[in-house]
Amino acid sequence: MLREKNSELSVGLFMLIAFFALLFVTVQTSSLNFKNQSDAYTLKASFIDINGLRTKAPVRIAGVKIGEVQSINLNKSTYQADIAVTIYSKLVEIPKDSTISILTEGVVGSKFVSVEPGFENTMLTNNSVIEKSKPSLSVEQVINQAIAAFTSQGTTNP
Repeated sequence: MLREKNSELSVGLFMLIAFFALLFVTVQTSSLNFKNQSDAYTLKASFIDINGLRTKAPVRIAGVKIGEVQSINLNKSTYQADIAVTIYSKLVEIPKDSTISILTEGVVGSKFVSVEPGFENTMLTNNSVIEKSKPSLSVEQVINQAIAAFTSQGTTNP
């Protein structure tokens, strides 16, 4: 009888640990955000082409995640993509002359927003606009440029 209760207790404990491990992995790999929003602030930027960027995509400085993409909208007057990003902490101060760009993780990975800090002493505040932006380059654009470069070299005969 005691042996049967021990095995039931062991199985129950194993199931409980497995459930919490699964919950931990799910939270870590999903885009759920349990960070304190009272310390967060929003920045805005416009891009000619965002090429596959999605909401909840990470925002990074030097590879370190500091926030995420909050919203993406088409500006009907400029026909550009306006994005709003949430920076998790007001302790992360970004200079006003910073550059924002859209990069790809690896060759065909997911898109993320990268902020390259400038050198100005004035910092961006809540709802500020980052003026300098670099559009996303797609793999197709790079391949087309390479083909054009090789084709133009082959047609120039001395």
